[in-house]
Amino acid sequence: MAFAPYFFLTLPANFHTMENDFNDPYFFDEEDEERQELVSDFKTMIDHAERRYFDSDDMIDIIETLIAQFDFKYAEAAIKYSEEVHPNSYECKLLKCRFLIMTLDISSAKKLLDEIENSYTLTADFYLQKALYCKITGQEKDTINLFKKAYRLDPENAGINFMMGSELIKADRMTESLPYIIF
Repeated sequence: MAFAPYFFLTLPANFHTMENDFNDPYFFDEEDEERQELVSDFKTMIDHAERRYFDSDDMIDIIETLIAQFDFKYAEAAIKYSEEVHPNSYECKLLKCRFLIMTLDISSAKKLLDEIENSYTLTADFYLQKALYCKITGQEKDTINLFKKAYRLDPENAGINFMMGSELIKADRMTESLPYIIF
């Protein structure tokens, strides 16, 4: 006897596909459209070996979007471009660190984290990247402490709350995790 996958057994009768969401004008906002347009312009620039100016905020949006889309080829190009045009951008350096961690270039990520730690005022985003580095390298105790530092600087950040709660659950500290996962 054949069985349907469990996933299909749990779908409500009025279930709609994600495809419908993409056609829903309320699903995407203007900011998403602007980001995608920036990414498209950047990719065109790279593909045609052109030079255009993107300010640091635009580069942050471009790099974040490319990393989120796992488009590492263009993300790497965007990071290199941002280093040329905006060499002192703290946010671009943090995004480079995220890229290095995601591509498992751990030694380069560590060097960049050390450079940032010694040169800039530290933010919740810095502690988040360093916590992710520690998580990947198996430094679990440091991970929780770094998430706590990030949380103190940005307690409303849902991502930090989720990751902090998840790490505490993983460490079998259920009661301590509740404030982070129920907010």
